[in-house]
Amino acid sequence: MFTVDPESRFIWFSEFSFEHNGNYHLIGVLCGLAIYNSTIVDINFPPALYKKLLKKPVTLNDFAKLHPVQANTLRQLLAYNEPDFEETMSLTFSVMRDFFGEVEEIDIVENGREKSVTLENRQEYVKAYVDYYMNKVIEAQY
Repeated sequence: MFTVDPESRFIWFSEFSFEHNGNYHLIGVLCGLAIYNSTIVDINFPPALYKKLLKKPVTLNDFAKLHPVQANTLRQLLAYNEPDFEETMSLTFSVMRDFFGEVEEIDIVENGREKSVTLENRQEYVKAYVDYYMNKVIEAQY
């Protein structure tokens, strides 16, 4: 149901869960009851989850608390200002996912595999990347 990031030690929704979505609702009810009854439960959710519950947008800073290594890479991408950006990075608006040994390429925007990341649109790429991992991947569970 959940995964633990090895660097941040936060718990987040597993993108490849075989659990029925009703089980996530049950976990939410149990957490709500614990809060209501002033019971301390050691569940290490990131601050981004609470922002999502309040319907606030999740940012790169929130993503960094959950996945610090990936966020650092995205920040380095934003800081790179050389004219050879496109050739050096060789990125498109897609991500690679390992689904039980089978690697698949997923578009994070429409026709993302055909859209190269450039100096001009790298901010858009980072925003789409964060949105994909913090919102789209977990839509069914959330």
